Amino acid sequence: MKKFLLMLFLSAAFTTQAIEQVTVSYGPNWNGCVTLPATEDTVTLRVEIHHWDYVLDEFSLEFCMPDGLELMSISRGRDLNVVVFDEQGEPYTYLTPIQVDDNHVSCKITDLGYEDLDGDGTFESYGTIKFPEGNQEVLLINVIIHDNFEKGVITVNGYFNSTSDQRLYTPTCRLFEFTSYSFVMIDYKNGDVNHDGEVTISDVTTLIDNLMR
Repeated sequence: MKKFLLMLFLSAAFTTQAIEQVTVSYGPNWNGCVTLPATEDTVTLRVEIHHWDYVLDEFSLEFCMPDGLELMSISRGRDLNVVVFDEQGEPYTYLTPIQVDDNHVSCKITDLGYEDLDGDGTFESYGTIKFPEGNQEVLLINVIIHDNFEKGVITVNGYFNSTSDQRLYTPTCRLFEFTSYSFVMIDYKNGDVNHDGEVTISDVTTLIDNLMR
């Protein structure tokens, strides 16, 4: 039964990776399943938002951790810094504001962005600064891995939203609520019977003990 549930979780993770609004990953890539090293007590996970067809200026994310994983802290991801133009047409790096409250993170941009909307050389406001369509790494979450953890699911409940935008061909998001899932498991080495992260003579002893029971 446990093996069936594991395969069900893995299947769901891989088949839904193209439509998840939020993904959690360890390392540079995400393939639907987050594998954590057995030798680490704490890890830093990357959190990306995915909104392929529209821009947004507001999001809310609430993290629900499985038993055995503890959310320790939340910090800014690299893509919270957005390069935009001021009223004079000068580029600058805008630091998107976030509010962190335990396992909940919210972002609401109210500052105005500027572009030359009609090609006359004057920069006018198109509305609030927005995250462009696509994917952004918005957060880094530090997680404690307790000894009893082997596998589970990180659930993210949230929403995307956006105010209007005066730029042509710039679709905005109207309140979109979602729940995203990331399956997480410990990456034990082959032969690591006692799950201590190493393959040693202790694994042989553990195996023999298990067979003699």
